[in-house]
Amino acid sequence: AYNTKLLIATQGSDFKNELTNLITEHYKNDSIFIQTIDISSLDSVDETMYNAILIIHTWENWKPPEAVEKFINKLSEEEKNKLIVMTTSGQGTYKMEGIDAITGESDLNTIESISDQIIEKLNLLLKSKMQ
Repeated sequence: AYNTKLLIATQGSDFKNELTNLITEHYKNDSIFIQTIDISSLDSVDETMYNAILIIHTWENWKPPEAVEKFINKLSEEEKNKLIVMTTSGQGTYKMEGIDAITGESDLNTIESISDQIIEKLNLLLKSKMQ
């Protein structure tokens, strides 16, 4: 079994699916177990099983989706250290308070730079575990 595990929780959209694909593709030759789920399944996740958790969600009605907010709020400070959040919004700047999130618009022209930012953060969490 792989020692290094990454969870990607996302909402379906062309942009988010493409972003997930870019990230999965980047790590395909590494010994990393990657599980992709819909954010609606976050309540059944055992966060202690993963070295990194990436959440890709849309900002809706001035707030994150309830499933995302509930999941993040239940995390201990230590578990929050392995969390990476990508928030998309029309303004491209909204995010949850107190969370170090990458923000942007769902713009396929910026997807490479966003995936690079995410991968850079993931590497800090994953590379130390990859032997």
